[in-house]
Amino acid sequence: MKEWLEKKGIKAKLQILEIFDYLSANRQGTEIKSLGLGLGRPYRVMFAGVLASCHNDFLYQMANAPRSYELIFYGSGFEPDRLHAEVNFKGFVSSDDLIATAEGDFGIVWYGPALEGGKGPLGEYLQYNAPHKMSLYIRCGLPVIIWEKAGLSSFVRDNKIGICISSLEELEDVFTRMTVEEYQEMKRNVKKINDRLSRGFYTFEVIKRACADLDIFF
Repeated sequence: MKEWLEKKGIKAKLQILEIFDYLSANRQGTEIKSLGLGLGRPYRVMFAGVLASCHNDFLYQMANAPRSYELIFYGSGFEPDRLHAEVNFKGFVSSDDLIATAEGDFGIVWYGPALEGGKGPLGEYLQYNAPHKMSLYIRCGLPVIIWEKAGLSSFVRDNKIGICISSLEELEDVFTRMTVEEYQEMKRNVKKINDRLSRGFYTFEVIKRACADLDIFF
C-alpha cells in the first residue's frame, strides 16, 4: 500500500505498520497446544469469517475437492447444500471467545471466488491490505496459509509463521512434505508474534518511527 500511494504521488512521510495488533486478555486454550501431529492425525485447516459463496466461493471449492486435511469453518452465511464433502462447521463465535477455543492447525488468509490467489476484486485486494483475520489467527496460536503475492506474505516469510502459496490446490503437496519439526518451529514463531500483538507492539513501534521522522522524541 505504501508503494501504491507513492506511485500515486503522495508526498507525506509514510510508515509501515506491518500487521494490526490485536488486544485481548484471552489466550489460546489447551486444544491448540495439544497438537497430536505425527500420530496419524491429518492437519486441520481453519477459516473464520464470511462463509457465503458470493463472497468466498473458494471455501466450497476447497471442501468439495479431494483432500486429506480437515476443514473447520467459523462464521455466518454457511451454505451446507453447496457441499459434497464433510466440513466441521462451528457457527459464529466472537473473536475473544475464538482466541480461547479455536480448533485447527492453520488459519487461511484468503478471499475471493477461486482456489488460485488474487482472483476477483476481493482476491486482488490481498495485495494491498493487512487483513485483521491474520492477526486473529496468530492470537489463536495458528500458523497461517496466505497467497504468495499478498501484502502480508513477506511478513509471513520473514517471521516464518506460515505457508505462502499461489493456489490452495498446493496444500496437499505442502502437507505431505511438511515435517512435525517444521510445523513446531512455525508454532514457536507464532507464539512470539502472538505476544507482540497482545500488547500493541507494532502500533507503538510505528508511532516511534513516525515521531522520529518529525523530530519528536519521547
